[in-house]
Amino acid sequence: MSYLETLFVVLRRWRLSVPALMLSICLGAATFAAVPTQYQDSAQVLLLTSAHQPGERFAGNPFLGMNSALVATADVLRLRAGAPDTGERLAAKGATSTYEVVLDQSTAAPVLLVTTQDSSPETAHRTLLAVVSELESVLDDLQSRSGAPRSTWLNTMTISSLPRPVRLMNDSLRPAITVGTAVLAAALFLLFLSEGRRRRSLRLDAGDRPEATIVLPATVPSERFP
Repeated sequence: MSYLETLFVVLRRWRLSVPALMLSICLGAATFAAVPTQYQDSAQVLLLTSAHQPGERFAGNPFLGMNSALVATADVLRLRAGAPDTGERLAAKGATSTYEVVLDQSTAAPVLLVTTQDSSPETAHRTLLAVVSELESVLDDLQSRSGAPRSTWLNTMTISSLPRPVRLMNDSLRPAITVGTAVLAAALFLLFLSEGRRRRSLRLDAGDRPEATIVLPATVPSERFP
């Protein structure tokens, strides 16, 4: 069946195709309204060396000391942030949103990207602040247990964050589009199934009719006269 034939069938069966389209739109809209809206908050946390380095009498510039070792330390923090005990401590503080801590792949600097997601923008933001604070606490704890002089401890700095949590439309649109498309596809399948049965019925009816026979008048031989 060509595209034009398909369009012709849909238009000719508009009493079925139009209600099917309206039903798919209504069910898609209902699904969109039923799915809870999700909000996302994020921040970038930078690791910096101490301004007081061993053997130096005066404080230096910590931004001049960024190297690959800090990236490795940031990865250790990422692992600790995903540990079960870290999640339990955050939950005890009321930070109940889903969160993720990853190395920021958009830069070679030792930057951690912290992302939170929740149906409540306030909870998403509260969890973000709690995770950022927990990263600093975990870093201090690791350095304390390693016996490093406090004057040489690394520090964390939030270099960017969203002004407010953003609404995620994809989480609501995806199931709505899926439901609407499924309903419309099922309706079109039934429509073309009905059309196919109608055409087969017409062909069968045409085959049952007796073939018309054409009777030609008998030819009379002409008489020859002398």
